[in-house]
Amino acid sequence: MEVKGVKLKVLGRGAYGVVHLVETTSPCSGLFAVKSAPLTKSFSLSKEWEIFKKFIGCPNIVQCFGGFTSFERDGGGYIHSDLKPENILVFPSQTGSDLNTLKIADFGLARQCGEKDIPQLWEYGFRGTADYMSPESVMGEISGALDIWSLGCIIVEMISGKMPWNYRQPERFEKQAFEWRITQNPRKHVKYWEGFLNKVFC
Repeated sequence: MEVKGVKLKVLGRGAYGVVHLVETTSPCSGLFAVKSAPLTKSFSLSKEWEIFKKFIGCPNIVQCFGGFTSFERDGGGYIHSDLKPENILVFPSQTGSDLNTLKIADFGLARQCGEKDIPQLWEYGFRGTADYMSPESVMGEISGALDIWSLGCIIVEMISGKMPWNYRQPERFEKQAFEWRITQNPRKHVKYWEGFLNKVFC
């Protein structure tokens, strides 16, 4: 089915694509976020689409209209690999509650458990965004623990207003990561979350 619409503005840009706000006119009218990428980087979108088609029904994952998409709550055997505030969207409640619904978006860098990584495909030789990655993940040790680490970084940023780690030179991340994890300890900024963060950043 052909969808017609007009790009209104850019919502965000990443290493592997750009997201536009699009107003569609056919077959229905409405506002949608549309992600696109150059052909040379379209492998990320293709993979994301395949993942979306497999997992349906989770209320905390953005919908991909035309196919649909969702992960099961246990992750469905996948690691998101790029959790960060920009990839967590806020939607108003559909049940009348005062609480909004958070939905995870952008599965372009997701990895299936056991999948072999290809470092040369990524901008800095690893998947994800440096400020939210664990040192081990940069070394190629990708597991579900990476998403937990990223979640901890997001919570620290929400509470303190600052990113727990600040890797200004991503190309040197692998060398500096272990040292910075010791010298820039985020626990001191969020005392009441110390027990949780001790487990996340262990």
